[in-house]
Amino acid sequence: MNSVRETKTQRRGAFGSVLPQLTNRWLQVNHVETEAAAYPPKRPFHGFSVNGTALAAAQDALPERLDAKWAENGGISESLLAANRDANVTMAYTPKAGETRMVHMALSAENPLLVDRSVIHVPTGVEATCVLDVEAADDAALYRNGSLWVDVEEDGLLHLVIVHRLNDATVNNMALGFSIADGGAIDLAHVEFAQGRTNYHVSGDLVGAESAFSEKVGYLVEGDAALDLFYDVRFHGLFSQGFVKADGALFDHSVKRFRGTLDFLEGARGAVGDETETAVLMSDDVRSIAVPLLLCHEEAVQGNHAASAGRLDENLVFYLMSRGLSRRDAEAMIIASRIVPTLDAIPDERLRDELQQAVYARMGRRNQ
Repeated sequence: MNSVRETKTQRRGAFGSVLPQLTNRWLQVNHVETEAAAYPPKRPFHGFSVNGTALAAAQDALPERLDAKWAENGGISESLLAANRDANVTMAYTPKAGETRMVHMALSAENPLLVDRSVIHVPTGVEATCVLDVEAADDAALYRNGSLWVDVEEDGLLHLVIVHRLNDATVNNMALGFSIADGGAIDLAHVEFAQGRTNYHVSGDLVGAESAFSEKVGYLVEGDAALDLFYDVRFHGLFSQGFVKADGALFDHSVKRFRGTLDFLEGARGAVGDETETAVLMSDDVRSIAVPLLLCHEEAVQGNHAASAGRLDENLVFYLMSRGLSRRDAEAMIIASRIVPTLDAIPDERLRDELQQAVYARMGRRNQ
């Protein structure tokens, strides 16, 4: 069978995030379209800040082997990886124990192009937090091609938060790659407020014994937006663990794809993996597509997957309305409750409150 890398190599041009094992073409879930060709020529980016301090430019020196790591991992597509090498923002971060870094990248008419290339290296035994908040500051046509590579050494722990709050004229491609050593872990909270086109791609290796990767995703997809959530988590180490849990709601004419693969490779005895995705459909015109895959090359492993999609529970809506809430407020409370577990992982109270209010604001616009 084709490997992930071989399959991606065969899919050039406008195709990306290819499933490790292909299914029938008529299902149209094997890959997504990318828009690397739509990116304008490189220009400086001046919407970058760290811990509230604006920086005129972020051009850290990156590890020499970064290109080789991405070549092995694959990323979204070859064309996006090639364009990402010509980044206008580069960040190399090695956290200290207990440190929290808040990174904010604001796209706008003055800063319409963000090509960010970042590396986080978590040393042995270090626990730290990093928040990456990417925001559209206005309604301009915006383009983003982002990549983030995370290396976690033995017994390291990274609490990672990724927030995308972009407008309906944004094309957003982001690739996250990772490698985790013995006892290391990534605990990821991901908030996706999608209005344009977003391809979010996670692909990484649980190399060490008792290594762990966990991601909670909370999403709202509205308008004519298209959101693709892609995961390829590969289990190598003994007793490694990988968990992906996605909850969200779709509005208007939007489309969401969840394509998650848990791949238990030879040698990963005792590994445990679980992926679940629940979508609330707030319109008859939305599309929710889920493709959860389990691949197994090893005995004595435990893998689970589940996906569901449906309308709001009318009994629950009625119960809340019987307690004095309007239908709008009842629906907003239910939707928010599905995303709150993800929001709770955000260390910054101001950002957490902003995102929670955005949920209620979206529900308010729907019922005006």
